[in-house]
Amino acid sequence: MTIEDLRALFCKDEIKKLLPELTSRTQAEIISINGLAGSSYSLLCSQLASDIQVNQLFVLATKDQAAFFYNDLEKLL
Repeated sequence: MTIEDLRALFCKDEIKKLLPELTSRTQAEIISINGLAGSSYSLLCSQLASDIQVNQLFVLATKDQAAFFYNDLEKLL
């Protein structure tokens, strides 16, 4: 299974329904995402980064979480 296969499996159904709503926003705003575990947050954010061609800022609770998230995004994008 490739990374693209994983992203396609994860980013379907309910998440795909959210993407057009999130990408149609014209003003900067804070979006909080809860209920994800492990690298699922990175998978969702990598899909958003691919679909939305604007600057994005991700704030994580700890330096370790930020390092893991950054590493995941490097692999996914």
